[in-house]
Amino acid sequence: MSHDGNGRLIKRGKTIDSFFKKSGNDTSISEEPTHLESQIVGPKEFDATSLERDPGKRIAICEYPINQHDEVRRAYIKLGPYQPKLFEYRRTVFGQQRRWFQYSWFSQFPWLEYSPSSHMAYCLPCFVLKIIQQVGLH
Repeated sequence: MSHDGNGRLIKRGKTIDSFFKKSGNDTSISEEPTHLESQIVGPKEFDATSLERDPGKRIAICEYPINQHDEVRRAYIKLGPYQPKLFEYRRTVFGQQRRWFQYSWFSQFPWLEYSPSSHMAYCLPCFVLKIIQQVGLH
């Protein structure tokens, strides 16, 4: 016990450590696994062969289970960009100009991908490194 400035005794409360110390006679803690602990199942195995190659059909990495994000990223990096060689790419009209994707762009920009389903070009590093899927953006 200690005294305050007027000489009165001040009763000290318990310290935080006293709430966490084991008492010698506590037998409620068991070294055996509980029923719940014995039912814990490991994480679902990741199958890289199930990844969607077409960037227009892929799901965002953030939609995979959190413990698989790094595995999914590594798998897409290992697969490399999806660069299909098509006989013809879809033509679009932009103002008065007709435009279409050029296969030669793959050698110019090795990170570039093309989606036959959406007829759009994509950036593989942008997909792999995107952390949060933003509404309205690809």
